[in-house]
Order: sequence, then structure tokens, then C-alpha cells
Amino acid sequence: MPYKVEKWKRPYPPSPAKMRMELAAEGYEVFHWTDRPESFYSRHKHPDDQCHWIISGSLEITVEPGGTFILEAGDRDLMPAGTFHTARVLGDEPVCYLVGTKECVSAQTSGPDDFEMLLAFAEMAKVSESSQDAGEEAAQPEGEP
Repeated sequence: MPYKVEKWKRPYPPSPAKMRMELAAEGYEVFHWTDRPESFYSRHKHPDDQCHWIISGSLEITVEPGGTFILEAGDRDLMPAGTFHTARVLGDEPVCYLVGTKECVSAQTSGPDDFEMLLAFAEMAKVSESSQDAGEEAAQPEGEP
């Protein structure tokens, strides 16, 4: 399956609850993610198929091969496992989106880069929790969307 973008064409705004239910019905494990303005994720890939479904804000994703795509509220992408890409937040507002992950049997096996990303996510979660416990705004290091 090649990388694909589906633009929001419905006459009403997207509903996060309905989006989450639809992703789950498609077999995705779903979590909510928010990136601050100017956030940037350098070139990386994921071991699983992913879907990014935008709730609010704008996200620019550049995939190899394929080009650059801008996802806005309601838009979603379907990204096969192993697709190299970058991502950055556009504009002055945060981007909020649902990330769906689905195990891909034919995906490349995990390697050191995937392990390092998992460690970075775990560390980011610890920083976020400790900052929230202290009543401070959590700093979000660069990672993967």
C-alpha cells in the first residue's frame, strides 16, 4: 500500500470521538497526540502502519517517495510501515491529532533506531508526567508523531 492522504469533505467539523471509533473499527490502536507550534520531527520511520487524523491545526508531512502533504482538521493519512518521513507543525497553533498504529506482518524488523525511539518516547512521558505533577508546562522534545 503506498502512502495516501484522505481530505475531509464532510459538511460538518470532525468529531474526535467518532474519529477514534472509526480508527478502532479499522483495527488501529489509537492515542491522542498534540504538538506545539514550530515542532519538527526529523526523518524517521515506524515499524507499524500508521494513520494520523487531524483534529485541529495543520501538520506538514514529507514522505519518501511521495512528496509533501499538508493535513488540516479532518484530514488523515495512511502511512505504510517503513515509510521514511518528516513532520512539522504549520502556523501559530498547536496541532492535535489521533495516531492509529496497526502491526504490519510484512514490516521490517525492529532495529536499533526503533529501540532508540521507544526509549525517547518513554523518557518524554516521564518528563511530561513530572512536569505536570509540578504544575509546570511540559517541554516536549523532538520525537516522532
